[in-house]
Amino acid sequence: MDKVLSHVRQLKRYLLKKTDNTSQRTPENNNHIVTSGSYSEMRIKLLVDSLFVQISFGLVGIANWCHVIGFFSQFWHFGPLVTSEISGFVIRGYSGLWKGCEETGTLCFRPDGGSWLKATQAFETLGFIAAVAALILIVLYVFVPATSGKRIVFILSMVACFIAAGCILLGIIIYGTKMDYNLSWSFALCCIAGIIFAVAGLLLAIDFCKR
Repeated sequence: MDKVLSHVRQLKRYLLKKTDNTSQRTPENNNHIVTSGSYSEMRIKLLVDSLFVQISFGLVGIANWCHVIGFFSQFWHFGPLVTSEISGFVIRGYSGLWKGCEETGTLCFRPDGGSWLKATQAFETLGFIAAVAALILIVLYVFVPATSGKRIVFILSMVACFIAAGCILLGIIIYGTKMDYNLSWSFALCCIAGIIFAVAGLLLAIDFCKR
């Protein structure tokens, strides 16, 4: 009987020791979980500044793709074209800002539109530079810790969006007034890009006014 009681006492001691060890480790594990959670929250706050900024970032990315494709492609207009290589030689085909091709694609040329085409090229080039600058600045503002939340970076990205929108749409207006028929999809893409940049700039301006 005494042996049985001694075994029971030893078992109780063992169970008490095990319970004490478990209770001592639990706060450490909880602290670890809290620390991990707070680190995740810190990262989210670093990457996500505001809803308007995040929407603007997505819009600027989409607008850049639209403008790059429209800017460099040769499908702004389809119809009778005048080449600069052969004076007075008119052919039918597709034409862009920098290059045109006869509709079968066998003959390509540099389009000749005079001063209005050069003005369109100039404004679209300025819009392209401002668009790239806007994308770089908004990426710096949202994702780079050293520049995230900087007021000057935010203002510059907003201004770059408005400059890109203004230059792109001015080029569109000049081209559209001279070639007001048979406009093609490259022209439409640049038009969409200009509108999207304007919307992104407005969203950034609204976010700026709310602060």
